[in-house]
Order: sequence, then C-alpha cells, then structure tokens
Amino acid sequence: MVGETRTFTADNLYEYIDGAADKFTQAGFEHVQTTDYRFQKTVDATADIYTMKTPEAARQIFEEESSPGSQALKLGDRAQLSDGTLLFTHGRFYVKVVAFGNSPGVAGGLETLGRAIEAKLAGS
Repeated sequence: MVGETRTFTADNLYEYIDGAADKFTQAGFEHVQTTDYRFQKTVDATADIYTMKTPEAARQIFEEESSPGSQALKLGDRAQLSDGTLLFTHGRFYVKVVAFGNSPGVAGGLETLGRAIEAKLAGS
C-alpha cells in the first residue's frame, strides 16, 4: 500500500468520480474506499472497493463497467481483466483495480492484488 486510504460517501462521491457518481448512487451505493498500491516495485495501481447495498447492485455496476473481449477470471462472484483493469464482485462489494501503465507483469500484479483484496473481503 502506498499512501492513505480515502473514503467517499454518496454526499461527496462526485469529488472522486465526477460524471459517474450518479450511476453508482442510483444503483445502491453506500461508500467507496480507495487506496494506491505498488506491486513488486513494478506495477502501480489504484484499488477502489465500492460497498453497495446489495449483491445485485454490485453486479449491476460490474455489468455496466465490463468491457467486451475481457478475460474472465475465477475471482469473487465474477471477474474480468482487460487493458490494465481488473473488475470483480464479492457479495455486495464491487472492486475496480486500475494499473498505471501497461508494463510487463501488469496482469499478474492486478490478479495478485485482486486475490489479496478478495481474501480481506471474505474475512470481513
């Protein structure tokens, strides 16, 4: 982890994702925690963990943000990896991990980070 974890609620989500905040709040958003990570000193990424009111709300956002042609992964309830972005759901959590740059090892780093996040969510 690099830096502090920031939390945004429905009242200030627009400060973090201006333009997409309405989509989340209308789906059943509660709050998001966002943290920057560095994986093996080669992959920098931001992980956003959205807590939604229901698993259905998490699935709805996942489906809206999914990209055609993405690689499906066995992670959480559903997951996909594409172009430096990992998306997955775990119960009522929607997780989005975005890498900065597309260097070798990005896909593996995102998957490793996603599995660590999933383990924490499973324990909560």
